[in-house]
Amino acid sequence: MIEFAIYSMLKEKCNSKEEIRELQVNQRSLGKKTMADLLKKRKALSTVVTTLIILVISVLLAGVVTYYAINVVSTRVQEESLTLEDAHIWLNPTETTTTATDYSQASLMVINTGGRDVVINKIAVRGQDSNWASSDQFVIYAVTDSPVSTDMYFQPGTNIQTQGGGGSTTMGTLYLQGGTTGTPYTFNYASTDLVLKSGYTMLIYIVNPDSITINDIGLTVSITLYTAQAMYYQECNVQAYSATASGNSQGLSVSNLHAWYDSSGPTSEVAMVLTNNGGTAAAINSIEVNNVDNSAANFYSCAGTTSLTYIPALTDGYVYGSYALQLASGVSQLDLIDTQASMILYIQNPSGVGSSNLGQSIEVDITFVGGGSVSGTAVVQAAGG
Repeated sequence: MIEFAIYSMLKEKCNSKEEIRELQVNQRSLGKKTMADLLKKRKALSTVVTTLIILVISVLLAGVVTYYAINVVSTRVQEESLTLEDAHIWLNPTETTTTATDYSQASLMVINTGGRDVVINKIAVRGQDSNWASSDQFVIYAVTDSPVSTDMYFQPGTNIQTQGGGGSTTMGTLYLQGGTTGTPYTFNYASTDLVLKSGYTMLIYIVNPDSITINDIGLTVSITLYTAQAMYYQECNVQAYSATASGNSQGLSVSNLHAWYDSSGPTSEVAMVLTNNGGTAAAINSIEVNNVDNSAANFYSCAGTTSLTYIPALTDGYVYGSYALQLASGVSQLDLIDTQASMILYIQNPSGVGSSNLGQSIEVDITFVGGGSVSGTAVVQAAGG
């Protein structure tokens, strides 16, 4: 309609037939162009809409890629999962030969809780790689598919055959708590990477790990385990190992011997595990600490065996883990140690242990009714504030 009105106005101003004919030609051309333009505008998308479509597609594509990457990573993490427990590092302050197998040891329990087998290719203590096998540093391990309920303890007398000497590489049977009590595990020397199946548990001892000296007792040190996919980190304090007695003809022995002095009390404690592998129950006759009789001291004991730590306030019935320690005023009130059993024993404020003994080795001597005695040594450690 607008085009017709314009055409009519222009036609009235034309003075000749030629001008009218020219106007008609131009009107037809203008009409076609205008209709084409209208059709184009009706079908086209605006710049804003086009930009929004491109932006939405880009966001969706990025979301898909991100989801895929997260899914791949999450799947791999779920496939490999190791749990580290019972991390310990011991140093024997009475052993002067740093290359002796009784000088220092580290222990680690590795549980494969993932869905696939894992290859352990390296173990490091304080960042120093541990040799699989050498003349004075080596790794021994045992694998089991059964739950391990006991803690791991220092293993004295661990030896390795001469390199190139041939023969079996089987370490032999060890009991985690020492002696011959508990479940036996067959340990082997590690000469190459270790394979741990899914659902299995590996018990590892590192004999003479690097960079552990007497000055490290009480300090926190790291143990790092490496696999092809990840690394696992655990920290523990360096403990002073107390040499255990070799036992006697009655099958009695002392292990896990510790001594502490707490300057905030001041108080002191001596703790140990007494084991009776003999054929009859054993009764304690006397206990001496640094040649001072402590038979009349206050004792806290119970049947069992476990790792021992300083207890700031010992009381009758004190619950220590799954054990309840009972007070005994003097050795005559202590229970018998049943055959093929162990006793946890704490001595509260023993005579012979004071501030002057910090960092020094003390000796504990125990005699039994009917004969027999055992002894052991421990370095007095600082405890408390």
